[in-house]
Amino acid sequence: MSKENIFLVEDEKSYLDLYNEALKSEFNCISFNNAQEALQEFAKYKPKTIILDLNLPQMNGIEFCSALFAKECQQSEVDIIFVSGDADLSTKLKAFDVGAADFLTKPFELKELRYKVRSSVSRKIREQALIQDVSDNQQLIYTTMEQASQYNNVMSFFKNLSHCNNTSDVSEVFFDTMSKFGLICSLSVRIPDLQYFRSDQQEMSPIERDVFDLLKDKGRIFPFTNRLIINDDHVSFIIKNPPQDDHTLGQVRDYVAAIVEGLESKILEIFSQKGMNSAISDLADNIAHLKSGIHEHNKVINAVMSNMITEIASSFHSLEMTEPQEQFLNTLIENSTEQLSHAESHLVDIMTGLERIKSNMETVQHAVISHEKSQPTSDLELF
Repeated sequence: MSKENIFLVEDEKSYLDLYNEALKSEFNCISFNNAQEALQEFAKYKPKTIILDLNLPQMNGIEFCSALFAKECQQSEVDIIFVSGDADLSTKLKAFDVGAADFLTKPFELKELRYKVRSSVSRKIREQALIQDVSDNQQLIYTTMEQASQYNNVMSFFKNLSHCNNTSDVSEVFFDTMSKFGLICSLSVRIPDLQYFRSDQQEMSPIERDVFDLLKDKGRIFPFTNRLIINDDHVSFIIKNPPQDDHTLGQVRDYVAAIVEGLESKILEIFSQKGMNSAISDLADNIAHLKSGIHEHNKVINAVMSNMITEIASSFHSLEMTEPQEQFLNTLIENSTEQLSHAESHLVDIMTGLERIKSNMETVQHAVISHEKSQPTSDLELF
């Protein structure tokens, strides 16, 4: 186990040797005979404790402490133990004012020196461990809150996305979400037609369109120059200002993967919904045409059959047909009429089936729309 660094700052060699001999078995003792050198070497060694003579030449102990805490470190980072033959109250108050942690009055016993240094070093180790724990906890709290905020933004994105009815609505929700993350983006949608969107509502430049086309098959997340492109089968977006630090960039990679999947799913849903709407509309038009056609067909057939029956009936006496011939002709007419009636019934069954298909499609369509409208619009609150 490595020894903790301590500074010994004393202009009298006898005392300097005494300190070193008494403390070197427990600590890594670094000795100086003047305060300026100790001040210059502080950042290199970062001692836990400094044994400091109060009455040094050129720069005394008071001046050393003032300079140290003004430029090199905070008082919480190091303990100063002043050593002086002058132990009056005003001297101790001055030492306290400039940040001294303890005071040794010459002459002193070595066991007192060892005790004070041990206590000082142990105290600094505990304090710095506590400071580190507090710092780690604060970082953990910050990270947790940051992740919660990101999670809230992503959940809000999905909730708002569920109410979009077209790609323009989708782009607005997307850009609003990305702005909450502080990200500037552009968006490309490739179904049913190729569409481009920018967060500033300006027309996309030809070269940016080319970039989308060239990189759309480069994988889910692809970095290029100082940007990222995020791809799915029918949608891509470019992040123009991704964070530079690895931690934040890792978080961005996590939530944009979810966002692009949400975009892909919604774009396909809109495309499917438009297809269903178009199919229902076409089916309704065809049913209407079929109804009209059947009606006109029935009118024509009925008129023809009625006229034919009337003409034949009125011509029986002039045709000089035998009774069996008349009976055969009447039976033929009745059978033909019945077959036409069956054909008409079959057409009506087909039309009824088509209307049932249309009704089922409308039921599904209304259920989807009702489900979307029933979703809550408020943001998810985690705290």
